[in-house]
Amino acid sequence: MNPQVGAKEYEPIVGIEQLIKLYPEPTAEKGADNYGGYWGCPRCCTDGYLSDTVDAAELDIAMEGMKWTCTDSDTGQYGRRLSTYKYEFKEDNREQEIIDLEKYSWKEICDGCEGYYPNMDELFKTYGEQSTWIIAECLFEMDIIKS
Repeated sequence: MNPQVGAKEYEPIVGIEQLIKLYPEPTAEKGADNYGGYWGCPRCCTDGYLSDTVDAAELDIAMEGMKWTCTDSDTGQYGRRLSTYKYEFKEDNREQEIIDLEKYSWKEICDGCEGYYPNMDELFKTYGEQSTWIIAECLFEMDIIKS
């Protein structure tokens, strides 16, 4: 929805709020950058945090993250990746939770995983790129939630 000439258009992503058209103050001068309006965030009503480029890896994460994946059929546990270090989990008879790994210390992460893995080296060796998902899942299962 970027009005720039030749700007790449992206398909809307389900679950991500679409931009809204914002208009300048009535006193805006003709010829000002925002005179004809601009696209911005529906929550903060600004375009201050938007970028004219989309990182391909982050777009892949956003597209992947919208899908719930069954992580434990015995408990009805599902998870999904919201961003690089943020995951969401839900389970039968339990409140849905978001695990933001950036809010945890290394010690908290190790403590949360030690019930499932002998050490963090073993976890990383076993899961490689999926290690952050496994860490988030361990924290969820151990009920170590930071909001």
